[in-house]
Formats: sequence, C-alpha cells, structure tokens
Amino acid sequence: MRIQRRSFTLMMFAAFSLTGCGDASDNVDYEQIEQLIKSNQSEWRAAGLIDYSFTYSVTPGDCPTADALPSVDVYVEDGEVSRVYYTGTDQQTENRLGLTIDEVFQLQLRELASLPIQFSETKSNTQLPTFDISLGYPLRAYIDQSYNDCDAMAIRVSNFN
Repeated sequence: MRIQRRSFTLMMFAAFSLTGCGDASDNVDYEQIEQLIKSNQSEWRAAGLIDYSFTYSVTPGDCPTADALPSVDVYVEDGEVSRVYYTGTDQQTENRLGLTIDEVFQLQLRELASLPIQFSETKSNTQLPTFDISLGYPLRAYIDQSYNDCDAMAIRVSNFN
C-alpha cells in the first residue's frame, strides 16, 4: 500500500508540474505566426520585385555581453545580393552579410520551426512580428529560442527602396 501511495503521489506531482507551470512558448501561436509569415511572403512574391535595396540589422536580443552587429545596406539585383555596405558608409563588405528579402522570410520560417519561446515584434512588445502593408516584406521580428542568454535575435528591415 505504501508503494502505491508513493507512486500515486509522484504521478500527481509530475502531472501538476507539467500542467501548472507553463512556459513562455505556451504563449506563442506557432500556426498563427507561420500563416502570417507565409501570407506576407505570398504578397512579396506577387509584387515580383527583383531589384531593390534596404537596410538590414540583426542584434542580439538577450546577450548583455555581446555587441550589436553593424547594420548593412543590401543591394539586390536580379534577385541576388549584388553589394553590401556598412550602413551610412561607402565601405563595402562581404556579400554574405546581406540577405535578400526571400532569405529573410526563410530565416524567419527556419527559426519558427525550432519552436522558440518568443516570436514577436520586439522583445518588450509581444505583438505579432510586423510586415510592410503594401509589399509584405518583414519589418521587425524578435525571436528568442530559450530561457538561456545569447540565443535571441532582433531582426529589422528599413529604408526599403
């Protein structure tokens, strides 16, 4: 009888632990975010733009010891990154530091597939990530993979031409 009572107590504790202590990922509606990304990706593709430029920045979202990466101005011609400059300079950098808008969408979908604990507009604003109203390209997203430090990123696309 004592073994059964102990097993029952352990089972109840485990069940309470699983149901009583949700985590932040319980607040992430992965399907809603995926649909949002894919519908905006469809708008972007429908626009058919292959020549454009924009400023792209990725900052560490939860790493107090890391310096932000410099933002870059990305130039896309015929759907491929043709030139990348550090923002506000005429200093060209490696093209691999730039992404096309299609690649930004792919990055978001890849990060979402890893089931992050937060996928929102910003770290403090837990609204859905934002997209351009007319063309659908991503504007802002904050993605935090876990409760660990240094595994989050804030993505921003601006100055689109």
